[in-house]
Amino acid sequence: MDDLLSQLRDIRGLDPVSWWPPAPVWWVLLGVFIFIVAVFVLFKLRYRRPDETDWQSEALDIIKDLRANQEAAVKQRVSTLSELLRRIAIRRYGRSECAGLQGKSWLTWLAENDPDGFSWDRTGLVLIEAPYLPDDVTQPAQNWSELLDAAEKWIK
Repeated sequence: MDDLLSQLRDIRGLDPVSWWPPAPVWWVLLGVFIFIVAVFVLFKLRYRRPDETDWQSEALDIIKDLRANQEAAVKQRVSTLSELLRRIAIRRYGRSECAGLQGKSWLTWLAENDPDGFSWDRTGLVLIEAPYLPDDVTQPAQNWSELLDAAEKWIK
């Protein structure tokens, strides 16, 4: 009997379960997760909103074109600048604050909201007078380059 008892061995536990490789269900879940993330990223890249720098670079390109295009009528160039300033103001400050402004009140609003303190109400009179100029006027106002510089600074 002692001989039989000496042949018995202690009970050993099971080997620990390895975490690698994961079960097939985890591989499927990982694949679904990667697919969802890829679809989300591709959707965001395709249908993203334009960044702030996109509209700023577009506006600066318009200013650059206004500087270079000296052959266009003054009326057209000034109206393009005025429209650009209004679009930027609406984008930054909202439609309710500045969309209904006209004439001197528009220029006063521009002067009050210009971070560089440019005197739009004195120098920018051409912005409100240009629609009433004759079509054959080819010389821009003497302060045209100042207006373009101020608009460029305001865009940045």
